[in-house]
Amino acid sequence: EFSNSCNWFTLSPNKGHNTTEISMSIQENPSGESSRIGLFQLLSRESDWMYNKTLKVSQIASKPYLTVNNDNLYFEGSSGQQTILINSNCNWTFETSESWIKGSKNDENSKLVVSVSANSDENYRTGEITIKYNQYSYKTIKIYQYPSTIEISDASLTFDNIATQVTMSIASEAPWK
Repeated sequence: EFSNSCNWFTLSPNKGHNTTEISMSIQENPSGESSRIGLFQLLSRESDWMYNKTLKVSQIASKPYLTVNNDNLYFEGSSGQQTILINSNCNWTFETSESWIKGSKNDENSKLVVSVSANSDENYRTGEITIKYNQYSYKTIKIYQYPSTIEISDASLTFDNIATQVTMSIASEAPWK
């Protein structure tokens, strides 16, 4: 009789008498990080003796993989955030290339939320987020952000020589001075 301590492999038949061939079915190891080890025991009991033999079964880890749903993120000039969906069998980390780019990952290791601060410069800016596993770069995601826009309701004002007050509107994606 076999005693199995793992749920990732099965033996068939699990009982027998005399010389018998057994078949072992092993499930795929989905982990990209660790191999696994299991034990099963062959037990034989008769009225006057008992035999116990332990067999160690090991399985290597799968090849690590990581895919993302987007290679490029585009942001308006205002601060904002977008989510990248990640499919992976390994525990990953990330680094940002610029201080205006921040990121946070969820507990399930399946999402990376990318945040950018407002672009108060007049120029288009770019940066990157690099996703890593075991210090190796797996995927680089390009970040593009347009400059913030600012609009004034009246582009030109002309006044008579008398005291007056005028109200105009400013719409801006970023702080202005």
